Formats: sequence, structure tokens, C-alpha cells
Amino acid sequence: MTRTAALLAAVAMMPSIPAASAEEAAPKPWSDAAEVSIVTTSGNAENTNLSIGNKFVYKWGEATDLTIDAGALRTETTSFLYDVDPDDTSRAVVVGKTRTVTSERFYADGKYRRTIRDGFLWYVGAGWERNEFAGIDRRFYGSGGLGYRIFKDERHSLAFELGATYTDETYTDADPKGRSQADYAGARGFLGYERKLSKTSRFSSQIEVLESLDNTSDLRANWLSSVTASLTSRLALKVSYNVLYDAEPAFRKVPVPVSSNPAGSASYELDEIDTILSVSLVVNF
Repeated sequence: MTRTAALLAAVAMMPSIPAASAEEAAPKPWSDAAEVSIVTTSGNAENTNLSIGNKFVYKWGEATDLTIDAGALRTETTSFLYDVDPDDTSRAVVVGKTRTVTSERFYADGKYRRTIRDGFLWYVGAGWERNEFAGIDRRFYGSGGLGYRIFKDERHSLAFELGATYTDETYTDADPKGRSQADYAGARGFLGYERKLSKTSRFSSQIEVLESLDNTSDLRANWLSSVTASLTSRLALKVSYNVLYDAEPAFRKVPVPVSSNPAGSASYELDEIDTILSVSLVVNF
């Protein structure tokens, strides 16, 4: 047997690498992170606070990605009512419970981004929101524009975006002028920063500013900062703080005696700022 034949025979006898191993070694193009936070109290005070969210990201190489983000927040409070039954001769105290939803918010949005060259990118996005306690029955919005990654390395990254928006929203209650719906074009600015604190933790902060072109005094902003620490390869603990600002918030109606107001109700303007502090468990898939 020649040396060449012996070499070919040896190669043929070598065990082949299973196809599954090669597939496992290749990084997957998508990531999905679900987070949940539940706080309950019982006894003399009863409250339930539930917050859930999910973020899905799909990447086509290093230049293109699609992000879908959705979440919900709901808070229920139980009130104890103490009263005396007028038909009870013993005048016994009657205790009742009333369960009320005191906070509720739902949202879903998606964004598609593609790098043009040297950190420049373009994006399009759309979303939906419902926040009755902020006076928003429903809000649909779309946006598009350009962005730039100022820097990105192993430690941290910083990027900004500028673009145009279109919003169509319906209010829970009409304002004093009788308006219960609005649609308008606007401008959008975004700044996002991420920093790696250690091998298992990172910090993220981003702010989005939205300006109505129909009414320049109607300015909205959304600032979200968070710290995430990994517990295992799939579990992490996340602490986040969210500030929602609306320079011209919606109105809500409250019932009043007809003697003081023939309409039977009065309108009042909601607060300009809402804040949300949450501690969540994150599951990475």
C-alpha cells in the first residue's frame, strides 16, 4: 500500500463531526427576553401589582435587526368599607370589601433598523398604547428617520436617532373644549446609552422626546433606565425606573351634584409626570 492510499484510508476511518454539533456552535440570529414582576399584600391591606414584558430581537448579520417589544402593567387595590346596618337593632358594624383597579397600561411596538455605512442607519417603527389612567383610551403611532452610532465597543455604546412621527389617539374623556380624539404629525429624538458594569451586569439608559408639529407646546418624553444582573445563563434580575412626561396631559371627568353643575360632571387635568419603579425577574430564551 502506498503512502497516499494509507493516508486516504486513515481519513476515511476518522469519525465525522455530527451535523447537530455544527449547528449548536453557530450563534442563533434571534434573542428573546421575558420579564415578570409580582407584588402582593394581604391582611389589613390587600394589593396586587403585576408587570410583564417581552422583548424579541432578530438580526440579519451585523447591519439589520428587528425589535418587537410588548408589556402590561396592572395594579388592584382592595378597600375595606365599615358601616352600620340601619335595620340591625344591635347596631352591628358591617364590613365590606371593594376591589378597584388603580393602574393599568398596555403597549406594543416594533422597530426595523438597517445600517447604511460607518455607523449611520435608517429605521421605521410602529406601535400601540392604552393607558386609561393617563387619559389615553388608545394611541397608534408610526415613525421613521435616521440614526447614528456615536461609538460602540466592548464596554459601552451610545447612539441617537432623529425622525418624523404620526400619531392617532383617542382620549378616555373629552377635554373642556369637547375634543376626544386627535391625529397629528410630529418630530422624534432619541438617545440611548448602554454600559457593561461587570461580566454579569450592565446598565442601560434611554430617553425619547416627541414633539407635536400641530401644537409645539404639546411635548412628551419617555426616560427609562435599568440595571440588569445575571443570576444564571438564563435568569437575571432587573431593576428599572421609568419616567413618562406629558406637557399637556389629558382630562378626566368626575361626577358632581347637578345643583353645582348642570352637566352633572366636571373636568380636571391629569398630572404631567408618571413614574414606574419595578424589580423584575428576566428569563432569556
